[in-house]
Amino acid sequence: MEVKKVTFLKEEVEKTFGRKILIASDCDSLSKDIYRQTNVKLSLNTLRRFFNLIKSKYQVSLFTLDLLSRYCGFPSFSELAKDGEALPQNSNDPGLLNFLTLLFSDSDVKCINDVTYINLIHTTIVYLDKKPNIIDQLQRRIAKTSNGQIFYYEQSINIDKLDSYYGVGLCYYLNEKRTVEAQIFGNALLCFRYWLTMNKEGIKKHHKEVLCYTIYENIPPSIAGRYFATQLYFAEAFNREISSILTRAREFYSSIKPSKFIYQDFPAFEYILSEALVLTNQYDEALFYINEAIKKRNNKVAPHVDLRLFESIYLNQAIALANTGKEEKSIDILETITSMNFYFLSRNFNRILYFSLQQTIRKRKSIDEQLRYLVEQTGFKKLLVKSMETVAVVLHVLINVQVFCLSNSIG
Repeated sequence: MEVKKVTFLKEEVEKTFGRKILIASDCDSLSKDIYRQTNVKLSLNTLRRFFNLIKSKYQVSLFTLDLLSRYCGFPSFSELAKDGEALPQNSNDPGLLNFLTLLFSDSDVKCINDVTYINLIHTTIVYLDKKPNIIDQLQRRIAKTSNGQIFYYEQSINIDKLDSYYGVGLCYYLNEKRTVEAQIFGNALLCFRYWLTMNKEGIKKHHKEVLCYTIYENIPPSIAGRYFATQLYFAEAFNREISSILTRAREFYSSIKPSKFIYQDFPAFEYILSEALVLTNQYDEALFYINEAIKKRNNKVAPHVDLRLFESIYLNQAIALANTGKEEKSIDILETITSMNFYFLSRNFNRILYFSLQQTIRKRKSIDEQLRYLVEQTGFKKLLVKSMETVAVVLHVLINVQVFCLSNSIG
């Protein structure tokens, strides 16, 4: 059995899983995810042996290799090339490309909340990761279609690939859809991309594009959230005044009339803005919107709403609490969060934030390795810088609390 081939499979498993396999608990989580994806169980010890966490006298079985290959999207282990790379994809596959294009252009979708069609698009997006040579052509084509614009670009925001093919695709989308909402949406996400990758010129360019437009009373709350989030990222990157942005965001939020928007099935404005507030260190303001979002979560939500999005809201709540001196409450919330439950298109992004918060509570080398791996996969180096800043801030808060308690006990 070729070592290169097995090594490549290990790398593919980690990419699919979204993190490095370093300790036994990683294998346990991986085992559960493999079962969830394939409906076949692979034992904890088998995975520990495969990733060399425990010694073994025997080679890995073909059954294990085939199962792990299927988990990664390959038909079987034999479909991996001899030199330890994926089998070459046919860049000129007009049949597949035409079929996927028709999926977006010729489908008769009853409404934008069609759960069956949304799930089909999500399955297609996962599949595309294994067909990198057709992604660019497909994105160009579907940017010209109404279904592609709505379901691929607007409803399936691929944060994990924002610095990759999805970010490129947004440029095609912006060229094709010239509405105010589309231009704010696309440029706001590209501004976020460049904030995450610490590209100041990109931030400046797309912030300027967003501010070419003025939000109006009936604009979808999700677009308004992107509008204000863009201003927060720009202000943080260039050390600009931020209080006026917070005031204008509150004023807009108080004017929202839920009955006007189908988008109120999910607290989009609160979700987007609270995330931006957490990332730009405005923790108290973030908690206001997070609490508002949670109130809506406690009400019945529509079937098309992916409840995994709320996992991100609870994560941001835990981060905000940790940074405002409420560490015990933060830990309680963090312990209820399962990283595998993060929304599939922003799972790595959220895992970086998740491990960053964990690192403030329990300093471990394995967490550092996970963080660096995830940042390498996404390109979001800003989050690694923020992680180090968060550790310093939380430690400062804890020290101040301890000093206060000590002085009170002495007094």
